[in-house]
Amino acid sequence: MAEGIDLEELTRRTEGMTPATISKVVDSAALDVFKEAAASGEQLLLDTKHLLAAVESLGGQDRPMVEHWTWDALVLPETTKAQLQQLQAVIEDPESARRFGIDPPTGLLLAGPPGTGKTTVAKVLAAQARCSFYPVSGADVMSKWVGESEGNIRRLFERARANRPSIVFIDEIDAIAGRRGAVEVHDTQVNQLLAEIDGVAGQRGVFVVGASNRPDQIDPAMLRGGRLSRTIILGLPDEAGRLAILRLHAARMPTVDVRLDELAREAEGMSPADLKALCQEAGLAAMTRGDSASVTHEDFREGLARLRGGAAARSSYV
Repeated sequence: MAEGIDLEELTRRTEGMTPATISKVVDSAALDVFKEAAASGEQLLLDTKHLLAAVESLGGQDRPMVEHWTWDALVLPETTKAQLQQLQAVIEDPESARRFGIDPPTGLLLAGPPGTGKTTVAKVLAAQARCSFYPVSGADVMSKWVGESEGNIRRLFERARANRPSIVFIDEIDAIAGRRGAVEVHDTQVNQLLAEIDGVAGQRGVFVVGASNRPDQIDPAMLRGGRLSRTIILGLPDEAGRLAILRLHAARMPTVDVRLDELAREAEGMSPADLKALCQEAGLAAMTRGDSASVTHEDFREGLARLRGGAAARSSYV
């Protein structure tokens, strides 16, 4: 075994693992070193790199789902991105946070209109903090059978605790955490969710992210007492933000004479999801046209008209 094994980092990264799993980590890392040495003909020693690779392989079965997501995938105001990156640092290293007098939060609420990137933010946070990721929606958890919703919540948190460090992401959290006593709100499922969040509050390695476009409908108890006590609002992008998002998606496309600055001005009120859909519409128009190898400005204009028309058609039925 090599000298200088980073036991502190390994201890942090194996949070929540059983002794049997840790033993498997060491065995797996040793086997990898043996295979690598046999293939290279060199004498190799087990080091931190091999052990961390084994931790990634055996610990957090859902970690690979989000490993490729980076902060570059998000176009956000710098202050908002800085808040999220600070939160990432606390999730990654809660002990250092405590040394600075910071109480690591248990959860976060992402609030904002549909399509503003709440799910993407949660994925990036999980990937960059090297956490297992457990995404569900409020509708996924709810059941018409008595006690089944509470059971779904309990099993979700059991999986998260078994694969720490982990992030539980609940989209449309207002569907299962509405104000108790209100019509269509089942108090027992709200109580179960509160109990589960309270249960991980004293532990390291489980972080809860809720998302909602109706934060006013969430039971107040969910947003205090060390639960989802921090709220970050994701609003619709301004013109500069829309231009950055269009550039992000258009960079993957063969374009010619596309005036993205004009499109950004014309796309006022569109969400990041709408802008991605606009680029998809333009690409589809160019591909099916058959007489061009590039996406043109007119393809984008037609896509914008279709999306605007679709929104108008939907609003006429509301």
